[in-house]
Amino acid sequence: MPEAIRAEKTFEKDKIKYYILSNYNKEITDNSIDSWLSKHPKEKKALIEYVASAVEKRPTKEVTLEMLDFKVFKTIPEIKAYMIGKGSTVKTSGINRHVNEIRNFCLGVRPGINPKTGIKYIGDEMKRHKQELKREGKPIVVGIDLKQFGWTLKHPERITQEDMLEYEYLVRQNYEEGIRCDTSAPRLAVKNFLEFHHRRHDRISGLKHRSAGTLKTMTITKEQVNDIFDYLRESASGFTDPYYQAYVAIKFIYQTGTRISATLNADLKGMSLVETTDVSGNLVQLGNVRVYDKGQLKTYGEMGHEWDKKITKELYYEMINAAGKEAKPTDDIFRLEEETLRQISRECIEKYAPEIIDTYPLVKVVHFWRHIMGQHMLIATNWNYGIVAAMGGWTVKSLEESYGGAEERQLREFGAKYLPVLMRDLEAHE
Repeated sequence: MPEAIRAEKTFEKDKIKYYILSNYNKEITDNSIDSWLSKHPKEKKALIEYVASAVEKRPTKEVTLEMLDFKVFKTIPEIKAYMIGKGSTVKTSGINRHVNEIRNFCLGVRPGINPKTGIKYIGDEMKRHKQELKREGKPIVVGIDLKQFGWTLKHPERITQEDMLEYEYLVRQNYEEGIRCDTSAPRLAVKNFLEFHHRRHDRISGLKHRSAGTLKTMTITKEQVNDIFDYLRESASGFTDPYYQAYVAIKFIYQTGTRISATLNADLKGMSLVETTDVSGNLVQLGNVRVYDKGQLKTYGEMGHEWDKKITKELYYEMINAAGKEAKPTDDIFRLEEETLRQISRECIEKYAPEIIDTYPLVKVVHFWRHIMGQHMLIATNWNYGIVAAMGGWTVKSLEESYGGAEERQLREFGAKYLPVLMRDLEAHE
């Protein structure tokens, strides 16, 4: 009952009944509402004060573009309360991304996506694109502006789920036919915001719109991988050369699926050699590298998710070489800036896999190697989603959405290969 009254900001019985029926599939009567309020006088008093203050807080001024400047937007009471409330469970960078998505929603823009191609601009690629537009004297527009289609500016105090549904409708209606348009980022941010402020959000989907196999074509062959590795080694004049450093970093991402920041922040004290067995039962030595990768603040803290990543013995010694003879245990393994790694990776992809750049012109050229690890490892493990998800930090669902799966005929053939393993111990016992 309190939830319904807070969400609707009213004691109107029809609205309270509709909220409870919509969210809990439970039909209540006017008498049951009166009965609950009479039995809970303290809660009733608090709810009366809440509804009164909510009505008083409704904005009396029209929303201006200046109000929706990011720095000003963060000072709006509802937004400020949201940021403080989420601060204990979400990293600052994550909160800022959410708030920026809410701001863009209020503005009625879908930034970062080229409406002609449906391709998202990200990070440094966004900056480069803006610089190119500026040099060419063109307007710096990298998204779609819904105000030209009838959208009105929204204030955080009066955002409703109906506004979000209208936003999604306008975005999808005004992209060129056949272009994939993902509105999941603003939709999930607004849904979280409405939920935090006890407003109705039940009609806003909490799922990402992604069909199976979306990124299945973003792949290259093992031959292309070897060509790139050979090129990087041959281009390096020594272990400290950026090309050698990039070779080792990319190879590490390819073997482990580790993200770029966690890779470049790995240090020597987290490295060791360990003995284990391979799938055939043979004793082998592998390298162990401790990294701190992306993870929820509430669960893993500021440093992120602590993982021990396994690598080949060959790569282990290549990482030791990259760190240098004079390196201390607390020193980072790599002497490489993220932007330098991006530039070298893009050079390699353009040279040995130009079809990737043609199909995905704004591909994240280092994160790309995480995608390749996922696809190649799925094939290597006979499409064992559980194993690959655990190795790279995905969920099984996200792997299926991104890369699809093998055909049923292939899976049956893969399964037949394991029949001897199933019977091996039984036959040995006989």
